[in-house]
Amino acid sequence: PLPKRTEPDPVTDVESGAHIETDMLQAIDPDSVGILDVDQGGFGTEMWSGSNRQTVEWLLPKLPVTTHSRTMRNLMRRLLLSNATAPYGASEGVSLMALRIARLMAMGDTEAVESLLRVAPAHLDDEALLRAQVNNLFLVNDSARACPHIRVAVRKSQDSFWQKGLIFCQALNGENARAVLGVNLMREQGVDSDSTFFKLIGSLLEEWKGEIDSLPEPSALQLAIVRAGNLKLPSDVTQSRDSAILTAIAISPNADPETRLTAAEQAESAGALSTDSLRQIYASIKFTPGELKTALTTAEATGGPRGRALLLHAARIQDVPTARAEALLTFLELARDGDLYETAARVISPILI
Repeated sequence: PLPKRTEPDPVTDVESGAHIETDMLQAIDPDSVGILDVDQGGFGTEMWSGSNRQTVEWLLPKLPVTTHSRTMRNLMRRLLLSNATAPYGASEGVSLMALRIARLMAMGDTEAVESLLRVAPAHLDDEALLRAQVNNLFLVNDSARACPHIRVAVRKSQDSFWQKGLIFCQALNGENARAVLGVNLMREQGVDSDSTFFKLIGSLLEEWKGEIDSLPEPSALQLAIVRAGNLKLPSDVTQSRDSAILTAIAISPNADPETRLTAAEQAESAGALSTDSLRQIYASIKFTPGELKTALTTAEATGGPRGRALLLHAARIQDVPTARAEALLTFLELARDGDLYETAARVISPILI
């Protein structure tokens, strides 16, 4: 049922005799806030009219945010960013705003996440939203803005996420003694299952030197530590299916060019990375004159992202139209084998015009 509305108290202006009604302004529901109105592509303030909040909260996490369809992605983005009156009923858990932010992060849309967090009222009191903001800042390499939020959150929550974040911020700020104390306390408390974190933070504290052998599901914090410690990312980081993580890897100076390219192809396919950025990463791959001379046979033997990059290079330097067309056709065929046909088509569209 909809909440009962308090009737206003009638007031009469003694001097003019005019009848005036007064009412209290209703508090803004933080779950209603968005950045898109109808003129900007939003679905309107009545988007949730007649919908039960618990049903919406159950359905939002099921949005197919990993779809390769640009149309579906655009529709989901508009839905999640729309300024609309929140559905009726009480929430059973995480706020609607936090669920929307989580879906946008799963889409890898860090810009939209930042924009929505900027208008979310009093989001610093919502731990889920604050965690989303910190992760988002880590992914865009802005640890300086993330650390003040971490220092506030760690006073209210004992979650290991904030403890690890605080240790990282202390190490960044040169507070090594405090960071070492934090590491020792976590180990004493039995929080030692994340051996990767302790290795990475040890590199910042000059207690560990070496290479990361494997990091198949990196977190935003781990990527931030790797970047701060100038460590090299292993090639298996591209096993992640998180579009935001893949985008961060694609633009990271701590990954070799081919690892960046692998991540970039997946991120572009998911709509999290621009096609222009992918083209630039393709162009950053270097080849020998011999490889370029035998591009077709070498690419087919090599396969994968490097093989596709070789064909793209060959097509760009080829003066003979038929030879260029053959290179592009093979490029598309290799992309189809890697389930990246649409991505490849977008990449070569300027060459075809």
